[in-house]
Amino acid sequence: MTAITTREDAAARTARATDRGSATRQRILAVATDRFLTHGYAGTSVNDLIRDAGITKGAFYHHFPSKEALAVEVVRTRQAEEAEVVVRAAAGHDRAVDQLRAAVRVASDLEDQGVATSMQRLCAELSEDSELAPQIAKICDTWIDTAAGLVGRAQLQGDIRTDVDAHQAAEVLVATFLGAEQQCVMTARHEDFDGEFRARMTRCLDLLLEVLKPVS
Repeated sequence: MTAITTREDAAARTARATDRGSATRQRILAVATDRFLTHGYAGTSVNDLIRDAGITKGAFYHHFPSKEALAVEVVRTRQAEEAEVVVRAAAGHDRAVDQLRAAVRVASDLEDQGVATSMQRLCAELSEDSELAPQIAKICDTWIDTAAGLVGRAQLQGDIRTDVDAHQAAEVLVATFLGAEQQCVMTARHEDFDGEFRARMTRCLDLLLEVLKPVS
């Protein structure tokens, strides 16, 4: 009985330690996201992150080997969170073109002017590092691959011309999204950003789908 109890106690302690470790990691990510988006990558030090997270230096390096790795994880985490929402919205439609429209609409709604500006700046800062640039590019490639899959399905369903390269069409779509986002950051008033971005992307996607529509 004692041996069994000891094993159960050890398992409980391990579970608690795992939960604490997960909570600490999430706190570091939350603090880093706020710091990087507010002060930029170069304007944030590891000491800033440790102080704001209320942890030791050892705890920081237990979860992230460097500030660079943490910054990439901030971008990757945001991309994954947005992707989950976008995929869930797209899943409510049968036809791939409708999934594309839903994905663009929801992705547009997720963007906030201040966050969009800060995230673009963070990605630009990280991309200046030759070792980090491929990792940021890989995150962007995930969006392109997702869009390419939808374009390919739309081709099979007869809604997009089959003589178009699905991956190239997806690259145009993602580039259009990023360009429209930057345009709205530069021109839209803060209170109009969400509506203007959504409307601009809807127009862009409608035009792109019209150009890619099979000839009757």
